[in-house]
This record gives sequence, structure tokens and C-alpha cells, in this order.
Amino acid sequence: MLERRSKQRFPICTEAQYTIRVGQKPWPTGRGWIVDLSSSGALLEIDTPLPPGKPIELSIAWPVHLVDKAALRLLVRGRTIRSGRGSVAVRIEQHEFRVRPRCAASCATDRI
Repeated sequence: MLERRSKQRFPICTEAQYTIRVGQKPWPTGRGWIVDLSSSGALLEIDTPLPPGKPIELSIAWPVHLVDKAALRLLVRGRTIRSGRGSVAVRIEQHEFRVRPRCAASCATDRI
């Protein structure tokens, strides 16, 4: 099989929230699992296929804490590349780390 990725992907298993953007309105939102990640792409396992070429925002629960205390989220903006068989490939265009709020209810509103 021909490898099309320009960066090495690393296996990871962590929860993520996603939002698809269509114009100025958010479209579907949901939860899934990031199963591999690089600086330029990610593979997200989800139940519902997403259309290719759409802007997507991901809020990824980062598995390592900052200075062993503060929980982090990796916030990503990118585009869906392909979707099928329970997963969607995402090309990462922008990313940043943010400290997660201590309250679990606040994590659901963590946005880019």
C-alpha cells in the first residue's frame, strides 16, 4: 500500500469533540476517539460519516498533564479529507494547546 502521509503518525487513544462548520453556522457536533495523530493530520473514529472537504474543529483531551498538574486540550482546526468505515481523516491547518478547566462541565464548552 502506498503511504500518502507526509508526516509520521503516532498511535494515540484519546477522546475528542468535533464540530463541522458550514458558512458561519456550526453543523453537526459529536464525540469520537483520536486513534492516530501527527503535526499535519489525525484519524478520528466516529459513528457517523462526515463529508470530505468540510472545515472541522477538534477539541482533543491531551493524555499528558502540564507540569504533572494541569490537564490540557489540543484544539485543532482543519478539513475533513476522507470518511468511511467509522472514521474520518483530518488535515490539520492550525493547532494550539489550552489548559482544561477543572470542572468537567466546563470542558464541553471548550472552543477554539
